[in-house]
Amino acid sequence: MKKIYGLKTHDCHVLLECFLPLVLRGLFSSHDVRSALIGLCSFFKELCSKVLTVKNLEKIEEQIIITLCKLEMIFPPSFFDVMIHLPIHLASEAKIAGPVHYRWMYPIERYLRGLKAYVRNRAHPEGSIAEGYLANECLLFCSRYFNGIETKYNRVGRNWDGAITHGYKVEIKDKVLPIFKQNGRPSRNCKVTRRLSLEEIKQAHLYILKNCDQVTPFICKHKEILEEENPRNVQKRHDQEFSDWFESHPKTSKIANSVAARRKKGIQSLVSKRNLAPSSHLQQADFLSNNDGEHGKKVSSSSHSQVRRTFDSLSNNDGVHGKKASSSSHSQLRRQFDSLSNDDGVDEEEFESDFVAPKKKVRGPTRNLELAKLPAGKRLDINWRMNRPVGPNAKLFKSRCTVLVRDVKNAPLKVKEWADIKIENKIKMFDLVLTYFKVEGRKHLVWAQMNSSYRSYRHLLKKRYFEPYDNPEIARANIPLEMEKEDWDYLVNLWIDEGWQKISQQNKMSRAANSIIHTTGAKGAQQRAEEAFEQTGQEIDRLRLWELTHTRVNGQACNEETQEKLNLLKELSSQVNEGILEMNEHEVMVEVFGPERHGRVRGYGAGVTPTQLWGPRSFIFSNLQIKLQCAEKKYEDSKIEVEDLKKKVDHMAGILEQLLDGRLPIVQSDNNPT
Repeated sequence: MKKIYGLKTHDCHVLLECFLPLVLRGLFSSHDVRSALIGLCSFFKELCSKVLTVKNLEKIEEQIIITLCKLEMIFPPSFFDVMIHLPIHLASEAKIAGPVHYRWMYPIERYLRGLKAYVRNRAHPEGSIAEGYLANECLLFCSRYFNGIETKYNRVGRNWDGAITHGYKVEIKDKVLPIFKQNGRPSRNCKVTRRLSLEEIKQAHLYILKNCDQVTPFICKHKEILEEENPRNVQKRHDQEFSDWFESHPKTSKIANSVAARRKKGIQSLVSKRNLAPSSHLQQADFLSNNDGEHGKKVSSSSHSQVRRTFDSLSNNDGVHGKKASSSSHSQLRRQFDSLSNDDGVDEEEFESDFVAPKKKVRGPTRNLELAKLPAGKRLDINWRMNRPVGPNAKLFKSRCTVLVRDVKNAPLKVKEWADIKIENKIKMFDLVLTYFKVEGRKHLVWAQMNSSYRSYRHLLKKRYFEPYDNPEIARANIPLEMEKEDWDYLVNLWIDEGWQKISQQNKMSRAANSIIHTTGAKGAQQRAEEAFEQTGQEIDRLRLWELTHTRVNGQACNEETQEKLNLLKELSSQVNEGILEMNEHEVMVEVFGPERHGRVRGYGAGVTPTQLWGPRSFIFSNLQIKLQCAEKKYEDSKIEVEDLKKKVDHMAGILEQLLDGRLPIVQSDNNPT
C-alpha cells in the first residue's frame, strides 16, 4: 500500500475539498458514514470559495451542526477535541471578516518556508535567516543596475518558445502581424489522435481572428452592421458570417486574392478557402508530428479534409483549445505569410487597434448531467399539452431524447427516416427514458419527440458538414467527429440522390415562401401557452396565443409581413368584441390567413391536428348531419307556414275583389252612419 509523502498544508486542503469526496463515494457501503464525511468536505469547499453570500453561510452553518452530530455517531469520543468543534464557528466568523483567502496562513507559511531555506547553521537559525535575508536584499538591489545580464527580473520564462519582445533578448523587427511573431514549440510529443471536423476547423479560424488585435476594428464594425440590420442574435450571426465578411472587406481582399494565387502554385497556406484566418493560432495550435519527430507536414490543397490533418486536438467537447505549435512549422508558415504580405504591399498599420477582442466560450454537446445528479430511483414528472411536453422538466426530457437518438447504437444513421428504425431500438430508447421520467402509457408521444430530435440531428449534420462544400466528394472526405465512415457515406449518398434533392429543393421553396416569423425559439407554442396559464391561471385563446408566439418583448413582430397580419388580427378581434362582426376566433384566423392546411391548425405549433381540437372526422360529420337535419326540418316547417300564409293572402285578395265589385254589402257601424 502506497503512502503519500511531502504534502504541504494547501495540498491537504485541496485533497479534502476536491478529491476526498470522490474517493469516499465507492469506499463505504453505509450511506450515513459516506454522507457525513462528504458533508464535512462540502462545508470547507463552500467556506473557502472566492465569493461568499450570507444566505449560503447561514445554510452551511446549519448543516455543519448536523454533520458533526453524525460524526459523533461514527467516531469514538477521543476523536473529538476543540479542533473538531471549531467548524461550528467558522461560518459566523466569515460573516464578520469576509472570505477566508484574506485571512488564512498559506501565504505566511510559504514565506516562512523561504526564510527557512536561509538556515545554514542549525545552532543559530535566527542569525542565519537574518544574514541570508540581508544578502538577498543586497543582491536584489544591485541587480537593478546591471545591463545585459540575466537576472530574476529579465530571465526567460519557463515556457518561452523563441520570441521575446522585451528584456535583454533582441526584439523582432519584422513588420508582420503580431500573431506571426511567435515561433512556437510543442509542449510534449505531438501525435495525431483524430481528425478535426469542419466545425472544429471553423472554430479555430474564428478563434484566431478574435485573438488578433489588428482585426478588432473589423469585429466591432461587423457587429455594428449586424445590429443595424437586426438587433436579434447579433453574436451568433457574427460568429457565422464574420469570416466571409472579413475576407470580402476592401482592406483584406488583396491578401485573400494573393493567398488564392499561392494555392494555385502549390504553396501551402493556412488560410482557409472561406476564411482569411490562419488555420491555427501560433500559440494555440499543435501540428502533426510523425515517429521521426518531423513537424508541420505540408497538406495538399485538393482535399479540404486533408487540411484538417494539419491540426492536432485543437478542440474538445467544451470548445476549441489547443497547444503551442512546433517551431519549425510555424517558422515556415510565418515566412510564407510574410512573403504574401510583402509581395502585395500589405500595411500593418491598417490593422492597428487598441481594442481587445472579446473571447466567447463555446458550449459542448449535452450530456444530461442534471439527470445524472438525481437520486437513485427518483423520476421527474412531465406535463403534456396538445400531446407536447411542457412544464419545468420539458427541457430535460427533450435533451434526454436528443442524447439518445444521437447514439448510433440506439438510432442508426443508415436508414432513410425515423420510421425505418427497428422497433426493438425504439423500445430500448423508451425504456431508457423511463429511467428518469414518468411517461408510462405515452410511448408514441415519446417516439414523436425522438423523431423530431432525430430529424434535427441529421439536418445539423447536413448543414455543418455537407452543405458548405460544392463538391460532394470533398464533403464525403470530411467525416464528422466520432462517426463511422460507412454511416457518413450512406448519408452523403442519400443527400446527393436526385429524388431526395428534388424534395429538399421543394421544401426550401416552401420555407422561403413563408414570410411569417415566430419568436417561440426552442420552447414551442404549447410551452408558451403553459407559461401564460401558470401566470394568469386562465387558458388563453387562439388569437392571443398567436400574438404571444409572434412578437418580441416590446410587442412588435420580427418583420413587416408578420406585423401586418398581427394588426389585422387585432382589428378584427376588436370588432368582434364590440359586436360589429359575428365571428369566432377560428373564423377570424381563416379570414386573415386563408383556409387551414390539411391536418394542420395554424397558431398552435407543430404536432397539433384538427382531431385533437375538434374531434375525429366521423364525429364532426355526425354533428354536421344533425345540423343538416335540423335545418331541413326548419325548412319544411317554414315551407308549411309559407303555404298557409299564401292561402290566407289569396283568401283576403278574393274578399277585397268582391268588395270592390259591390257584390258584397258593406256592413256599417251604428255609431258611424253614412
